[in-house]
Amino acid sequence: MKVYLDTNVVSVQLFGAFSEQERERYPDVQALFAKIDGGEIDATVSFYVLQELYAICAELADATELETFVREIFLELLQRRIGIFRLLTREERLIHRRRFTIRDSSDEPHVIAALVSGCDAIITYDTHFDDVRDLFPVRTPAEWVAHRLHT
Repeated sequence: MKVYLDTNVVSVQLFGAFSEQERERYPDVQALFAKIDGGEIDATVSFYVLQELYAICAELADATELETFVREIFLELLQRRIGIFRLLTREERLIHRRRFTIRDSSDEPHVIAALVSGCDAIITYDTHFDDVRDLFPVRTPAEWVAHRLHT
């Protein structure tokens, strides 16, 4: 089963150990990434996730350190067993956006990327993805790991 990792899950893995706000989620995300790294979970992100990670880096780093910081963060992600899905074509966006409605339009490319790349579920903390539960199971990292233990 292939899963799509939303930016908020990836960012907890990359920044959560240092973030007071994300420290509570970090152990669950670490457990998920251990299963990804071990080949138990087939995970993918899209270039939309990479773009959002870049924006997070830009918020966290001084302008003089940004390039180095981005490189380090992307290297940390790219060394993992995670697929990276390309940008969507205009045609893919037009065809697939008709299949669903989501409250936060910035999440639309993530849903379409998950559809086009053949993902079976979305792992996220973002409740906006509840709007597409008719297309995918949508779970938090803790829910996904617990679900996989029982199947």
